[in-house]
Parts: sequence; structure tokens; C-alpha cells
Amino acid sequence: LLRRAVGTRTGRTTLRNRRSASVTLSRRGRITVSTQSKWRVDALVEEPTERLPEGLMVWEMPLSGGAEAVVNTGWRVTYPNKLIPGGL
Repeated sequence: LLRRAVGTRTGRTTLRNRRSASVTLSRRGRITVSTQSKWRVDALVEEPTERLPEGLMVWEMPLSGGAEAVVNTGWRVTYPNKLIPGGL
């Protein structure tokens, strides 16, 4: 069964604490979830703080006053040539 990758999506979010006091910032994101056993979805993300159902992920980051952090996210779908997923 020949396979090829399609629909690779990546993103980058910068979180900034604009306050002088320390805070914990949360970033939520979702990756595609396969509905077919022949399609494979690989997460191309930094390890989240929490993984929830339906592909939802949460990153929580404690940041001191004025600090920033970057969260990289993404996914890649691999599928058989004869079973192309729609909507990518």
C-alpha cells in the first residue's frame, strides 16, 4: 500500500506576560483527528501540558513579569493514494 503525506499544517504562537507579576498563561489548540483507520494523523507539536478528547491540547506556561514563551503546533496526515481525505 503506497502512502504519501499531505495536509501538513504548522503554527507558532508567542505568549507574552505584559504584567509585572508572574502569571500562568494557557494556550489551547486542536489537531485533526482521523475518522478512518487507513488515515494516520501525526502531531507535530511540543508536548502539551494536557491532552483532551477530540484532539484538543492545552499548554500551560508560568511566566514571570515581562517574559514570553513560544508554542509550536502542527500535524501531518498520511493516507493511501486511493483514499484521499477531503477538506485538507
